[in-house]
Amino acid sequence: MKIKDESFSVELNKKVSQNETTIGEMHIYSDIVCAGWCAGNPTCCIASYNKASKQCQLYSCCSPETVPSSNGMVLRKLPGKLPLDELLDCSDIPNGSLSGVYTMYHKNGSFDVYCDVKTDGIWTVIQRRLDGAIDFYRNWQDYKMGFENVYSEYWLGNDNLHNILSARDYTLRIDLQDWNGETRYAEYDTFFVGNEATKYELTISNYSGNVEDSIVFPGLEDCKMNGMAFSTWDADNDKSQTNCAENSEHAGWWYNSCTRANLNGIYYNGGVIMRDGIYWQNWYSSDYSLKTIAMKIKPKYLRCSESNGRNF
Repeated sequence: MKIKDESFSVELNKKVSQNETTIGEMHIYSDIVCAGWCAGNPTCCIASYNKASKQCQLYSCCSPETVPSSNGMVLRKLPGKLPLDELLDCSDIPNGSLSGVYTMYHKNGSFDVYCDVKTDGIWTVIQRRLDGAIDFYRNWQDYKMGFENVYSEYWLGNDNLHNILSARDYTLRIDLQDWNGETRYAEYDTFFVGNEATKYELTISNYSGNVEDSIVFPGLEDCKMNGMAFSTWDADNDKSQTNCAENSEHAGWWYNSCTRANLNGIYYNGGVIMRDGIYWQNWYSSDYSLKTIAMKIKPKYLRCSESNGRNF
């Protein structure tokens, strides 16, 4: 929808939550006029229109909470393209962008990431396993800085990951594929990684998805990952009597004693039965090595008061 040189996206069967504060409200006979009212108000970012009551409400917040409404529609002003040096994560790339590699900018410098625009929104890919071309049995420094090619298999880097996650609140999605082409996913509504001083301590909770959780409530208390420090073969920070990263799992990860989700494990072709492979134990056993993995993040809903001045 384009009104007065402003473009709007239209989200049907939704309305803005009553928890949000309006900057204007009026009885208006059509959604077009409602959008026009918003277009003429420079502080308006979103209009919420009810087709039955003909009520139009304007909001300055660009990321308000929305709820289902059979007669509702949310009219969202589409932002212009951000300057290239202001991209914090893939959610900031211009509307209509394709999946691919983009450069993100943070206080400690810039780095490239792969942006996935095909999977329920726009996601920033932080880890990807595709074909075993890249060795993930790496030391602390490699996992700290990140390694390999963002066009194929890679680990974004724990420093880069911390910098991104410190800017906003994020959801983590993990996509899994077996060797028969079957896919599953898990999402965690809370996901944060501390800085190196905390040994990149993991905070993760609030699971949903179509594969049984193997991270927050994996079935064994000593395999829960929340609160764990990151470990590599040369930096043993797990709670096991032995070094999980070196002696059994052969990867860098947030090991407890040790894990039920070894997503940086050794890549084995054809679902080979090996204990140190890429596994999600509560889908297959820990001996079945999966074909592909992608870990990706996107910002959660933010109220305007929590958006640190970034309203888009």
